[in-house]
Amino acid sequence: MKKFSKLILETKNEARTMSPLTNPVDWDEIFKPLIEHIENNLQSKVQGPGSAVFTSKTKALLDEFIDQVEEDYKDYFQYEIHDGSQESFLQAFNINVDYRDIMDCIQPLLDRTDDVEDSGNFDFGAFVIDIVRIKYNTNEEIAEDLADVHGKLKMLDANFTMRVTKSRGPRETGTISLTKTSTDVDNLFLNGLSEGEKISNIIIYVYNKETVQAADLD
Repeated sequence: MKKFSKLILETKNEARTMSPLTNPVDWDEIFKPLIEHIENNLQSKVQGPGSAVFTSKTKALLDEFIDQVEEDYKDYFQYEIHDGSQESFLQAFNINVDYRDIMDCIQPLLDRTDDVEDSGNFDFGAFVIDIVRIKYNTNEEIAEDLADVHGKLKMLDANFTMRVTKSRGPRETGTISLTKTSTDVDNLFLNGLSEGEKISNIIIYVYNKETVQAADLD
């Protein structure tokens, strides 16, 4: 899983981008110019004696510094600005869906339990619904509901992952992951079950793939 402090993302061929919780004025006036200045003057990139100033050690220290600054931004938003509402969290990570629409989509699963928790996870950058103690008679029955919920979530302008935890008796035996691009969901689920396995819980992560902080969700 990607550390939340890694809010400025990078790859070898990709420019760094601003975190959704970063102050955009600070980014444009302070961090972006500093990043560009050091990267444009790295000894490993600029050839010729006297042509570059900064070493890879300086670059690593810059990365570490920005990581900590972004962690401070995250803490400030989470503990000072965030009002505790689902809507506030969704807006912070640019997850452009209404909370009520999410819950409407998963209603078939909600009807099967009284034990549901939902919250915004700042470490993941995802809105998380944890559904446990699901009541059903046959695997085919719950497979139909999963396919129904999956189809409804696909209509939202957001990405999602459904983690279905399998168990045999009190022991968890594995998970089945369903994403927005999964097809033939009911059969995919049924084929992922071994004899005697049932569902112990379902966790649904709703997120924006551009702002999600957990690499294994995207």
